[in-house]
Amino acid sequence: MKRLLYGIAGVLLTLNLPAANTAETGSKITEATVFMTGAELTHTATARLPKGESTLLIRGLCAEADAGSIRIRAGNGVLVSSFHFLTGKTEKQEEKPALKTAKAELEKLQEQQAELETRIRVNKELAEMLRKSIEKNTAGGESGIGLADLAKSLDYYKTRSTELETTLHADQKTQFGVAEKIREVQREIDRLNREESRQGTLRVNLLSRTEGDYNFTVSYHVGRAGWVPSHDIRVAGTDKPVAINSKAQVHQETGIDWNNIRINLSTTVPNNGKTAPLFRAWFLKPLLPVPLVSRSPQAMAQNSFRYAEAAGFTGAVTTETIAEEDMEMGQHITLTENQMNQTYHIDLPYSIPGNGESQYIELQSKEIPATFNYYCAPKLDPETWLLAEIANWETLNLLSGEAHITFEDTYIGTTYINAANTGSSLSLTLGRDKRVAVKREKMMDYSSSRTLGNDVKQEFMYQLTVRNNRNVPVNMVLKDQYPLSSGKEVTVELSKETATPSFNMEELGVVTWEFVLQAGETRTFRFGYSVKYPKSMSLNL
Repeated sequence: MKRLLYGIAGVLLTLNLPAANTAETGSKITEATVFMTGAELTHTATARLPKGESTLLIRGLCAEADAGSIRIRAGNGVLVSSFHFLTGKTEKQEEKPALKTAKAELEKLQEQQAELETRIRVNKELAEMLRKSIEKNTAGGESGIGLADLAKSLDYYKTRSTELETTLHADQKTQFGVAEKIREVQREIDRLNREESRQGTLRVNLLSRTEGDYNFTVSYHVGRAGWVPSHDIRVAGTDKPVAINSKAQVHQETGIDWNNIRINLSTTVPNNGKTAPLFRAWFLKPLLPVPLVSRSPQAMAQNSFRYAEAAGFTGAVTTETIAEEDMEMGQHITLTENQMNQTYHIDLPYSIPGNGESQYIELQSKEIPATFNYYCAPKLDPETWLLAEIANWETLNLLSGEAHITFEDTYIGTTYINAANTGSSLSLTLGRDKRVAVKREKMMDYSSSRTLGNDVKQEFMYQLTVRNNRNVPVNMVLKDQYPLSSGKEVTVELSKETATPSFNMEELGVVTWEFVLQAGETRTFRFGYSVKYPKSMSLNL
């Protein structure tokens, strides 16, 4: 019988029939789980309820909440039979104290402005009357005016007009300040009104067994929030470990400030109703011919960069295991992982304004050994680059994001860390170093072109000179390239004078020399190749 009565009451409340009692309470944001896009907010509220059925208005929610994601948890002894989400100001809702104060200040300023306008108008009229009066008196009519009376009139006019002008100037200056203050207060009122309009109210129909104070927890999803991972990478020197400071740039535009709340950062990206992809029929269609276009310097530079990567230019070499010690911030962060995402639970309170201004939260700081190499491919670029390679980097739990690099207290620039990279090491370019110089010269005496029957044989020889002008030894990686044959009629061979490389990537035509270059040392390498092809053929040599 009791269950039947509760069921009937629940149906009536669901139909939004007037409840016997209506109460209202504010809510406080206590926790936010921020996704890459969007966030889940958690509010808490406390209200005193009578026994039986009642309606509770829970205020202070975000007006942009996804109503379908709202979840309400009530204390023991309370049944939530239905709820309805309202946006904007509801009936009988009192204004916030800040808004009341601002409106009262605006009314006071407007009264002051009206008084000033009256005083200024009256004083201007008095000044005009005084001017006309002195003109009439100094005219003197037919009989004229005596010098003594004229002097008195002029003295009076001077004194009185000075008083009026001084008062007018002071009032106009005050009027300007009051007008500026009115604009400021009006902007604040508009801001508070917008903030109030962006807040929502939850109308909850309840059944409580007894009268008492009850706690409520409300959670929901909002879209205008998110976070972006980034990294600060600092290298004090090639004999020092690499310091990686990972942080999160958190933003939210919900219109509600998150003041001193618990923050969780999740790598989840809500799918917004997307479904797993399915195949459709694939119909082949003829393609129209594409006209040839000239290659721009920018495109050639990009292609050179791709070649450098393909040719084994990874940016570094092997390194050691990771240093396990986190800096102090790491003691306040717990990282949980599952098959779908990672979540950073931060037990320190944070405040994130609701106006979209980004706040940075430090996630982890680690120091890790790295291997440093100087790299040069003079055929592509005569500059020598300092590279750092971090092994076992996947254990750092780095997220994809922009990385800012500082080397020896000098800001180098930005790069991008791709967490989806399947390589065994993370490579970082730390910038150019002119103290390690490389020069590539064609040796004309050893380069030639001659005819052999129906074929032409061209020989090319280069000398690579490397000098270390630093006062410490360096690990050097030097690369060069020879062409590859595109058919049987073309033969390419490395010359016997070519210095023995550390390894030769024949599928790419790239030779690599790896060696230690002592302080002040100069080393030379010869690199050559020959190309044999029919006389009737033209090659891009």
